[in-house]
Amino acid sequence: MGWEQQGFPGFAGYGWYFQTLEVPDELAAKQHLYLDFFAINEQAWVYVNGEPAFERSYASTGKTVGDLAGAPVEFDAKKWLKPGIKNTIAVRVTHASGLGGIWLPAMLVGTDEECTAAQLDKYRY
Repeated sequence: MGWEQQGFPGFAGYGWYFQTLEVPDELAAKQHLYLDFFAINEQAWVYVNGEPAFERSYASTGKTVGDLAGAPVEFDAKKWLKPGIKNTIAVRVTHASGLGGIWLPAMLVGTDEECTAAQLDKYRY
């Protein structure tokens, strides 16, 4: 559910999301650990354990609000995720139009194959 639906109609600005995540042993052994956010409006900066891990912004993509609104965000976070501890995931989101924020589920995908965004779709449903 987006910001607009949570009682913040017309809000345009930044918001933060925080979550802790323990990587299960069976996933920690995989070559790739993808953080896959099904939909974020619009720009997103992801930090893992306090380190910048991924950026999807107008500047980094060359795309517009309409291109990024509601689009998934996924990247291989293996480099930043540590097994055996509670990892802190922080996502800074900026919103200019539409629902705003992270408004669909997110998941962790562990795999030994390198995946494109389209290939990660098979794990979503």
